[in-house]
Amino acid sequence: MNSQVLQAFPEFRLRPPADDSAPADVVDAHDLVVGHVATVSGGYRGHAGADTGPRRTDALRAAEDVAVFHFALHGPADTEPHPYAGAAEARAAIARLPRQRQAIVDSAARAYFFHALRQEHVAAILDGLEAIVREHFAIGTRGGCLRVLRLLDQIREPARALLSQATGDEREWMAFPLARLLAFTELAVARLRATATAPPADLDGPFPDPHAADQALATTFRTYRDLQAGIHALLFLPDAALRALGALDDGAAQLPSGPCAKSRSVCRTTASALDELATAARSVDGAVPDTAAEVHALAQELSNIATDTSARLEATALLLEDAGRHGSVRTILHILQDADLGAESDAGTRSVRVGDCETGPIQRTVDGRWTGPSITEPYRSPEGAAAAVIDHFHDHEAGAVRVSVHLDSAEDRLVRPDGTVPLRVEVEDDVVLDDSAEGTAKRDLLTRLLDTADDHQDQAIREAAFAAGVLWRCPNCQWDNPREAACCEGPGPCRVAKPKKTS
Repeated sequence: MNSQVLQAFPEFRLRPPADDSAPADVVDAHDLVVGHVATVSGGYRGHAGADTGPRRTDALRAAEDVAVFHFALHGPADTEPHPYAGAAEARAAIARLPRQRQAIVDSAARAYFFHALRQEHVAAILDGLEAIVREHFAIGTRGGCLRVLRLLDQIREPARALLSQATGDEREWMAFPLARLLAFTELAVARLRATATAPPADLDGPFPDPHAADQALATTFRTYRDLQAGIHALLFLPDAALRALGALDDGAAQLPSGPCAKSRSVCRTTASALDELATAARSVDGAVPDTAAEVHALAQELSNIATDTSARLEATALLLEDAGRHGSVRTILHILQDADLGAESDAGTRSVRVGDCETGPIQRTVDGRWTGPSITEPYRSPEGAAAAVIDHFHDHEAGAVRVSVHLDSAEDRLVRPDGTVPLRVEVEDDVVLDDSAEGTAKRDLLTRLLDTADDHQDQAIREAAFAAGVLWRCPNCQWDNPREAACCEGPGPCRVAKPKKTS
């Protein structure tokens, strides 16, 4: 019988015994035995050294328990960890950690009785898990990944200390829940560090949606608050540190309290404020005493998060400028979802691959725009240029002019009760399809004005639109909505009803 690979830990295998009465070995990638699975009354148990896992009805589950103990005691394998495919996968992996809380609490109650939650290491582990719950959505930038990595140490260190110290009945109760928590933590640390080094598309470049930008800004605020509290906790502050703290507070006060990616102008204003905050954080890092290790770590963290968020907002502003040429930002991202946009080379080029085919490359122009095959007018963003060359590639492949309509990118106010969207198609000056007769909301003058406005004009147009009742602002998330919208159409889950006073 062949060895069976463990699904949860594919670098380990369960090797069947030569004799049915003997336990089955669990071996690692180098074929070294790390533990064994023994048959017990009613099932199986995994054994790793002196530690034993819970009774399982499946031998493979018991073998996974052996792998858990091995990870906890020896760390992950020497193989190069794979980065997470995206923010969603990373967040799902991190979310497994707080779900171990109840097992830790239950086992601690049996091991330490009424003093369980006052046990030093148990209390530190629970505090670390609470921090991870608060920072679950920090994984939206490279700097956010590094913040979560630092917080994972607040779980890993006390869990390792407790596992190494526990003996007797205490170890019997605590060993497996601690090992399971440590295994998940070690795996998350290795893969999150790889993700921060080589971030996937949704952690780099323009934000995929306005809500992701707001989450990154919220992470910046939380990190600023942590740094502020850390500075105030110091017993002595040199004058330079006090001045740096004042600049830090001034920089944070410039950040918007509402959506930060609803327009090009807001993106750029927020990015500029974030740059100032990052500069202030670096000043704090250089001004506080060397002994304030926690403050230094938080200052560097804030600088990284603010810088990354600023860069992504600048990229989002460029993408918004190109959106009109493709229809919408969502259309551009839809075109790119199956493509691979390579990193920029020293020559200023980026590959654009669809499957095995190179459809680009695109090239940065001397004025910072992007061009490529079939592009006559350069784009402001590399994503806009990449979408254009992919569109041309599909047109050439089909041997026809291709018109793509992505109905999911239509504004909510255009969607009919039956889920369809009114459509009007014109070729040259001839209307070849028009089902817009019933309930079509045409693209209004306000939209055209905002699309072509610069930063100062944008603000003036919006103020006039509010005064005329053409726009109304959501009292919950501050999103600007068209007059005909019955509820908020902003990013995220907010769907607050239109206030009666705006009617």
